[in-house]
Amino acid sequence: MLDTDTSTGPNEEWGGTGGQSYFAAPAVTLIANGGTGGGNGNFNYQANGANGSPGTASGGTTNTTGGGNAGGSGAGPIVGYYGGNGGRGGFVSRTWNWFDPGAPVAGSSYALITGGGGGPSRFYVYSPPATGGANASATMSWT
Repeated sequence: MLDTDTSTGPNEEWGGTGGQSYFAAPAVTLIANGGTGGGNGNFNYQANGANGSPGTASGGTTNTTGGGNAGGSGAGPIVGYYGGNGGRGGFVSRTWNWFDPGAPVAGSSYALITGGGGGPSRFYVYSPPATGGANASATMSWT
């Protein structure tokens, strides 16, 4: 996002935060949080917007902050000033062996929720425009 008015400057407005994704297993909940939105740049203050923070993850054997899907891009350019990019979402992964304590049980039902990508700021934008973040994705497999 890029602000061209004479308001308070860069980072007065932020893009939307991505949604949380989770898998509710019997003994643990796997959580991947969306990244936060980037801040607006400001032409009059000649300043770029700050990038958003990456999303965190927890509950997995692998928890990677910022390892998930991409946040949206900031708008620009106008004399080289851009809005900040949204932070990447978190990434969580867990592998169970068939008879591990708390492992999912074949034939049972579990909640798998994938969050939506955060939206761009409401500020007026130039070309290319700010974009919303990518929606979460999930992969489950049995071997």
